Amino acid sequence: MRNLYLHQILLLGATGGVADIASLLPCLPPHSSDLGMDAARAAADILQRATVEDISWLERHRRTGEAWMYTRSGWEGMSPSDLGVRIPDGNEPQAAVVTLASMHSSGYVREHAVRLLAGQRNGRELPFLLVRVNDWVEPVREAAKAAVRERLVAEYAKHFVRCLTLVEDLRGERRAPHRALIGEIETLLCTQVASPALDQALQSGGRELRRACVRIAAKSGDPALLRRAALDSDPIVATAAARAITATWSAEALREVLPRLRVGPPAMRCLALKATCDRFPSEAEPYLRRSLVDDTSSVRELARFLWQKTGQKPLDFAAFYRNGITESKGRAFAAVLYGLAETGGEADAPLFEPYLKDARAAVRAAAVTGIGRCGRARYSEALLAALNDSNSRVAGLARRWVRLHVGRAQARRLPRRVD
Repeated sequence: MRNLYLHQILLLGATGGVADIASLLPCLPPHSSDLGMDAARAAADILQRATVEDISWLERHRRTGEAWMYTRSGWEGMSPSDLGVRIPDGNEPQAAVVTLASMHSSGYVREHAVRLLAGQRNGRELPFLLVRVNDWVEPVREAAKAAVRERLVAEYAKHFVRCLTLVEDLRGERRAPHRALIGEIETLLCTQVASPALDQALQSGGRELRRACVRIAAKSGDPALLRRAALDSDPIVATAAARAITATWSAEALREVLPRLRVGPPAMRCLALKATCDRFPSEAEPYLRRSLVDDTSSVRELARFLWQKTGQKPLDFAAFYRNGITESKGRAFAAVLYGLAETGGEADAPLFEPYLKDARAAVRAAAVTGIGRCGRARYSEALLAALNDSNSRVAGLARRWVRLHVGRAQARRLPRRVD
């Protein structure tokens, strides 16, 4: 039987993840047999592979998972004295036991484990200390905070960057005020010593970590980090960087980066357009004209607002879009129809009707929007027919306008597919 348990434990150590740690708890020290040491080694191997996200998951699961509640095991009956007075250097199994004990159900055990972890200085203890900063027992919280503050030094900057998502988690917690500690951590990360780690995280970190990093980059104003973040595939990261760039950079530096911002996500394009109008008003007209036929309504609306605010020659926007119907091609054509729907009147409704059967779904969606806005109930049959559209977006828009102009009962009816 022992050989069977040993085989399973060794297998968990080699291939298991943090979800498997609960299976090891009954065998961990203070269980004094050789099996206990084998389980401790397996736990050490798992924790060695664990990411910060894994540790966050482990803390949440520990509070709710029944698998941690071994009421008859030595683990559940552990006392602080079972952990000893220090973690011997290089003793990874013992370090793993202490690390997991920082998540024990007993506050006394957690507090003692935190004080033992505070004696470690390899960076692997930091995420577990940050988790305990929000402990529900005050002595545990205070011990964890003190240990974290001791690590607010240059050589720990890279470890704090790695754990930034755990720092972000503290913002929403209400067991105790964490604002001062978060501010101290951010002060460290805004220094030059943290820049290489932040840059690396922006290149290869997960989405939540990159979002946390761009907050630091925006606060520090580091140009290299902001440039890196502005190229990010996540629109939240890229837009946050663009907001900092357009608000703080000099005209010369801004002019250099604006071409990149103009092809970013919609919120970034809005920031670029506003920055162009504010900082380079004499050069704004071609960018405003381009934005009038942007794919996104918020950009088009901003362009129309800024056109008047920047003192451009008065422009009849509805006439501009009417002319665009005959002059525009490709993707811009649907944007022209949307623009006319946003600025036109009832007399423009017939202009949309020919495009209700267009081969392009984006054009049909724009036509339905134009019919709904300008034609209203006069085109109820056309809107009802659009409920049968093969494209879900077009059918959804038609349902919205049918509900508004014809009635909810008609909008709820199941459309018949016409082959």
